[in-house]
Amino acid sequence: TVDANLAASRSQVSEHAGKLQPGANPRYNDFQPGITAAFEIDFWGKFQRADEAARARMLALEAGRGTVLASLYANVAQGYFALRGFDAQVALAEQTLATRRENLRLQQKRFEGGVVGELDVQQAAAEAAAIEATLLTAQQNRRATEALLATLLGRSPAAIVQPVIARGTALETLYTRAAVPAELPSDLLNRRPDLIAAEQQLVAANADIGQAKAAYYPTIKLTAGLGYESRQLSTLFEPSSLFWNLASGITQPLFRAGSIDAVVAGAEARKAQATAQYALAVQGAFRDVHDSLNAIASAEALVTTAEKRIVALREVLRLANLRYSNGYSSYLEVLNAQRDLSQAEAGVIDVKRAQLAGVVALYKAMGGGWATPAKS
Repeated sequence: TVDANLAASRSQVSEHAGKLQPGANPRYNDFQPGITAAFEIDFWGKFQRADEAARARMLALEAGRGTVLASLYANVAQGYFALRGFDAQVALAEQTLATRRENLRLQQKRFEGGVVGELDVQQAAAEAAAIEATLLTAQQNRRATEALLATLLGRSPAAIVQPVIARGTALETLYTRAAVPAELPSDLLNRRPDLIAAEQQLVAANADIGQAKAAYYPTIKLTAGLGYESRQLSTLFEPSSLFWNLASGITQPLFRAGSIDAVVAGAEARKAQATAQYALAVQGAFRDVHDSLNAIASAEALVTTAEKRIVALREVLRLANLRYSNGYSSYLEVLNAQRDLSQAEAGVIDVKRAQLAGVVALYKAMGGGWATPAKS
């Protein structure tokens, strides 16, 4: 450390203390400008370890920023995929509602012609109303997701109340493009921000132990002073008013009532805690990757099964219409086939959205994707 000093004082000495020469003025001034410097030799690495700990904590905070950004990106992506899923649900519900209303119109005409009874008309009306309720729910969910995305994108309150979100690619295309590599190296987890933060916290805790143990050893300090001192301003900066000093000192702790031991023990306990937290973070990272891959694989298998079921249900609906047209079954059989097909088509949309959400979760679990940086 280097400090500049400036002191000025005015004093009076007792005339009866016997300290003054005969005829001397008991009042005098003292002016003293100067510079002082002090240097502590980091012989035991106390300051070096403190700097290491502070740098590690700074890197941990920067990694925490990366965790926030990765979460934001993942939430935006999942919100967008959810929005495209609700778009598909709305489109399916509108298409289905148009079909149900047409069925209702035909049933009403057949009832007016005496071909069917009122039961068939009421069943068709009830089914049309159920689909209309499904459409309203999907539209409500879509509006809520639009507002959520507008909030995540940091838009104005007006844009959140009346959001306009660009749609882009359809859900079906997004699903076909969401490919995940067959093998992912575990080394990619090294760039996960939370693992980096946990590792740097462990580095900082280890450095804290070295800093605490340095208190056991002597402290070596060097000091120096340089300045001028005079009773008169007119002679303040004359060479004869110059003064300087050099000094060194060493301090060895002998008795601290166990305070140094307690500080070291606390630092070692914090290191043990940081080690456990780092191990827990690593375990959580592998669990996140496992869960994401499992969700993706399960969703892909469910999509395949659901698409097979849709093909079969369409054939069931065709046969049910034939049976009803030829008088072999009631209209309830047709309605059941229509309802099962509609639910299966809506279900496959949800499963595809879940698969995309799993891909986003894997992106987050891998610390920002699985693409390896290009080597220069």
